Amino acid sequence: MKFIGIDVGGTNTDAVKIEDGIISYFKIPNEWGSIIEALRNMGDAETSRTVVSSSLPLNLLHEGKGGDTKTLIMAGPGLNFSSFGTDIKGCVNHRGDIVEDIVVGEVIKELSNKKDNIAIVGKFSNRNPLLEEKILGIALDYYDATKIAVGSDIQGLSFPRRIGTTILNAKVKKSVENLTKAIENYSSSFYYFKGDGGIIPHNLAMKKPLDLVNSSPATAALGAYYLTKEKNGLVIDIGGTTTDFVELVDGRPKLMNNIVLFGYKTLVRSVDTWAIPIGGDSYIDFRSKSIGPERRGNAVAFNGEYITLTDLLNCMGEKIGDYNRSISVMKTISKNYRSLAESLVDKAVSLICKESCKLGNPSTVICTGYLGKYLAPMIGERLGSNYIVPKFAEVANAIGAAISRVSLMLYQRIDTERGRVVWNGTVEKIKDDARSLSPEEIIDIAKDKVRSLAMRYGAAEEDVKDVDLLYFNAYDVIRGWYRSGQISDCVVQITPGISSEVVS
Repeated sequence: MKFIGIDVGGTNTDAVKIEDGIISYFKIPNEWGSIIEALRNMGDAETSRTVVSSSLPLNLLHEGKGGDTKTLIMAGPGLNFSSFGTDIKGCVNHRGDIVEDIVVGEVIKELSNKKDNIAIVGKFSNRNPLLEEKILGIALDYYDATKIAVGSDIQGLSFPRRIGTTILNAKVKKSVENLTKAIENYSSSFYYFKGDGGIIPHNLAMKKPLDLVNSSPATAALGAYYLTKEKNGLVIDIGGTTTDFVELVDGRPKLMNNIVLFGYKTLVRSVDTWAIPIGGDSYIDFRSKSIGPERRGNAVAFNGEYITLTDLLNCMGEKIGDYNRSISVMKTISKNYRSLAESLVDKAVSLICKESCKLGNPSTVICTGYLGKYLAPMIGERLGSNYIVPKFAEVANAIGAAISRVSLMLYQRIDTERGRVVWNGTVEKIKDDARSLSPEEIIDIAKDKVRSLAMRYGAAEEDVKDVDLLYFNAYDVIRGWYRSGQISDCVVQITPGISSEVVS
């Protein structure tokens, strides 16, 4: 099988093809349509397993282009969540029973006051989505489907976090939908890379586009491990626009549950990453002797107008792009252009090293990305750390996307007294003898279900063996002094990582 990985960074789009362990790649300038060009150049995307990593959702939110979101909240009697949006009638209780229906007139009145997009969230809707679905049906008369997000698509517990996640999903959904439609012209079946290091089918990503946040640093970490087999260390991914930091622990990027994004607490699971606005295209302000955070286009060495970090390295003896052009322009700025370049590069290295020590001084650093191989020796010397620059470091992100495995998440709620099980918002009957289930058996049911779902979406049997238990809670239902049943909540996920189908 051929594995294609495409990573859209802040400056370039990288495309990688892995076949029988042999890696081939190319880079193209990052602009609208670059993913399509990459797929077209690959030529056989339709017959390969294609994975796309895109920073589009995160960039959209960073730039404040997600629009104004109308939020309709069904919290239930006595609860006030008006700080998030508008409280309306409608209530599902903790067991998934509808105890208060929506008021259609109220919904229409709210929908008539349109905004850019809309989030519809009901408390316990992940146990019974019927009320959200009713409002969705009405909302489609006022909003395009690509501008509507519902809370029942979000797995996990915590109503405030589900509201925050749904609001952000509403802001980025249309942009991801547009990207998906464009890609489908060249590959009808492909995957998106998630911020936790796994991949999901593109149709599932439409329901939870926020899962794609932080996908770029996650790909770098996975690619770094694949290329080096170094299980522990700090991955420093130096791209064209930013430098990202991710810690590798036992061969996997360190993860964080329920991350906070743009002031919203969410239910998103992502790599524990941080970044600074320093990269190969960082603009150099010679008046203040500062590097970044602004990017004003390509380096002079790549036909840009302004000196960047890349050009400074050329002035120190590197040969990146048209290095003579970098030197010529720098000579117009200073006669002592080399010493000036050295001092500014030293400042950039100092800033990168300062961030590298955020979790303590790393014993090993793995440098990837556009400028990784050029700055790694200076970083290693400054930190006193062992440094590694793997072969293909410049496209480690795209490699990480290509090699990853399908990793689905499942929320399961079993109510044995009612004979009812809910899997990601879908309600089904459970077997009659379910009242005697032990906690271990309940967890096994969830794990078996998520495995079957993952294999349905193309996961290899070997890839679904490991399943993470993210949450479990169970309590008895007592009627007339007797135990009449049990209610349990369980969240599981196929462990993210490298697919067994990829040849090392």
